[in-house]
Amino acid sequence: LLSTDIEPTHTFDNPSYDTDLTYTVTLLVNAAGNGGCSDITTHTITVLPTPLASFNLSSTSICATESISSLNTTEIKEPATYQWSITNPNSATISDPLLLDPTFTFEDNISGSSISYDITLLATSADGCSDVITQTVIVHSRPSADFQIPSDLCGPTDIIVNENSQTTANSTYLWDWSSLTPPPIIIASIQGFENEPTISIPENNTVLAVDYDVTMTLIDNNGCLDTLTQTLTLYPEPDAIYA
Repeated sequence: LLSTDIEPTHTFDNPSYDTDLTYTVTLLVNAAGNGGCSDITTHTITVLPTPLASFNLSSTSICATESISSLNTTEIKEPATYQWSITNPNSATISDPLLLDPTFTFEDNISGSSISYDITLLATSADGCSDVITQTVIVHSRPSADFQIPSDLCGPTDIIVNENSQTTANSTYLWDWSSLTPPPIIIASIQGFENEPTISIPENNTVLAVDYDVTMTLIDNNGCLDTLTQTLTLYPEPDAIYA
């Protein structure tokens, strides 16, 4: 680049994010007239690199109570420092805001609405040059499973589950049961009414009460889930004897 101005202006660039770039500036002065004398002087200018802040998240769309990890991919001149921040700090935590790759944890959300969080990384190079970048994370509200069944009864009988969950439309209901003692129970649902199935309770022909753990897994249309287990006690049938 050549200039004949007395006091030229030039903008020096450094396309690197982590390496100094040196320019040599030369001034040549020629005296006026034929056969004039001349002189030359040279100066060196070092342009420091501006970092390029960058990071990846394990996910940017999660369910409430889940955590996400980060991978810092910043291009920068070392030794560097990092400062992480997040909006709504009262409902989200950073494992360590000065770490290279921290973990972010979000509080429970059963509001029925998704919440947005902005995660920001400020990267500062060894020279004090800095860059900042922000990414948004959506934390979906999770469903809240709720149902009622009798806590104790005698069989045989059929009961219908009373379900009062908070969830989105078109949610999925999965039912299961467990018991350490037979006889088995049967959980059957009609299509379109999977939220309130019929549980067929057999007769208890033993001499001891039998406990059944009935579990509902509720999955909403964002893939977020909640589970709830209720215990049902089946008493043995008495044997009436008349003499």
